[in-house]
Amino acid sequence: MVRRQQPDRTLYADDSRVYYSELPTPFGLIGVYWRDQQLIRVLLAPELPPKPWFAPVHAPKPQHKPAPSEDAMTQQARLSPRQLSLSRQPLPLTAEAPAWLRAELDAYFADPGYRFSCHIEPSGTVFQQRVWTLLAAIPPGNPLTYGALATLLGSSPRAIGNACRANPLPLRIPCHRVVAANGLGGFAGDRSGRLLAIKRWLLDHEAGLSPDHGAATPLSEQDRRP
Repeated sequence: MVRRQQPDRTLYADDSRVYYSELPTPFGLIGVYWRDQQLIRVLLAPELPPKPWFAPVHAPKPQHKPAPSEDAMTQQARLSPRQLSLSRQPLPLTAEAPAWLRAELDAYFADPGYRFSCHIEPSGTVFQQRVWTLLAAIPPGNPLTYGALATLLGSSPRAIGNACRANPLPLRIPCHRVVAANGLGGFAGDRSGRLLAIKRWLLDHEAGLSPDHGAATPLSEQDRRP
């Protein structure tokens, strides 16, 4: 039985099989989508909507496939070739998280200065990609404000916040290190609930590290352009 809501087709960058796993962390279970050696998406609170979608590993195959209804055929006829191709993609399978992913998470929770190195290819607009590149360069324990990032990219705090909210890979791309001028700000659209509590936990976990602890390579001039 397929669990939860409609699939997010942005997970499919190619024809590789995608897997979904849940792992324990000090602040609760997280959900991760992955394939081969690539991390695709992170859900810091998979119990919250939009909830993960997947197929069980041992899902029974139907004995027969019923003929599509007239409504279903009409709806399918309205799909573009791209949409039709994506609609036939298999659902991610549940699986145990691979050793390389467990090792990365264990290293970070043991040492807040650890920098993730697993392969990622996040899909986003040119501006979102520039913001995410900047987020990855923020050293742990030294959060920046939305306004400071906006100044670096010649943008606005609201635009920075929207790009942070669209980040598909929290932890790996540390959007929790961006805060408001007068407080935590929001986190993935949450301003008072579970996700904001996770942001507070992550910032507390990294608090006290020196500015050069885990510092990344400075941004290029291309990354700084709005």
